[in-house]
Amino acid sequence: MNATALSRKLSLLAAAALCTASANGQIFVETYDNGSNEGDYEIWFAPYNTVETSGGNPGGYLHLDNVTSGPATCQFIKIFPNQWPNALSGDYRALGVDRIAIDVNLVFGPQMVPGTSTWILRLFDDNGTPMDDSDDCAVFLMDPSIPLPTAPGWTTIEFPIPSGDTSLPTTWGTEGTTCAGNNDVTWNAIIQDVDYVEIELNADPAVFCAFNDWDFGLDNFSLFGGGPIGTPYCITLPNSTGNPATLTGQGSIVVSANSVNFDVTSLPQNQFGYFLMGENQAQIPVAQGFLCIGNPQVRFNGFILNSGAAGEASFSPDLTNLPQMTQILPGETWNWQMWYRDQNPTTTSNFSSPLAIQFM
Repeated sequence: MNATALSRKLSLLAAAALCTASANGQIFVETYDNGSNEGDYEIWFAPYNTVETSGGNPGGYLHLDNVTSGPATCQFIKIFPNQWPNALSGDYRALGVDRIAIDVNLVFGPQMVPGTSTWILRLFDDNGTPMDDSDDCAVFLMDPSIPLPTAPGWTTIEFPIPSGDTSLPTTWGTEGTTCAGNNDVTWNAIIQDVDYVEIELNADPAVFCAFNDWDFGLDNFSLFGGGPIGTPYCITLPNSTGNPATLTGQGSIVVSANSVNFDVTSLPQNQFGYFLMGENQAQIPVAQGFLCIGNPQVRFNGFILNSGAAGEASFSPDLTNLPQMTQILPGETWNWQMWYRDQNPTTTSNFSSPLAIQFM
């Protein structure tokens, strides 16, 4: 397609398909809708767990109820997976993870006492033996400032994770007989290779096990952060602003997380464009720039972007519903670039810098 054809097509599509999605920092979320449960998480004990279809925050949620369906359990509950690696596993430093969040609803359970009751977040290394937890090593967060659920009703709990720190953060500790003797070494090893995540709510850590009944809901199990992703390549030429348009990526390279977010800056004002993707790299002169994606190309021409007065555009592709029935598989590298219209001085087109992203 030449520059004139691109200009005409963008003009026709612009009114019908404007898209200005932006990054929200969410790398992954399990909503428990439609019976889903990434990692097969359970709230101890599993026999009293149900993935409910309604009543969550909103929609489905994971429900522990041993008030009506089972015997009393301890004064604490643990939220842990039965399958990993899962979407909460991975290199938290590379992903730019800054927190885990959950929505909880304590309908019935032991009384939570500030200063005594506590949340504990654990990030585990399974030491290569996922069926044997006796040799696992963990770093854990036990911060009394994290709020406790004290009444029925959905509330959001956030656990900060300073994945960029290279020494063990304050309020964090280590546990496990196989952990390295140096806490900083343990922290760096696990934060760059988290096998699984466990969350504990303990009404009284000083008690070994005081039997209690629980009616407890879990929803929107989320991983947040999203550092820079993608590797630049190819040559980018200036547009009518005098600068080249620059593409940056944020989010997660984990395909199942479906959280890739692009920003393009230094675009000409109030101009239309759309994204291209492909597995092959190139450097082909087109109009006033270089097309850096070889054939075959996947075109997001159903998602037209406008640079607005700021000369910027953002785009978050849905990796589960890509054009041309395209699928991205873990281990594949895909190249991304924005093609946009310009007046320089007459109608023409140009390209942003490209990014190559290797997915996991």
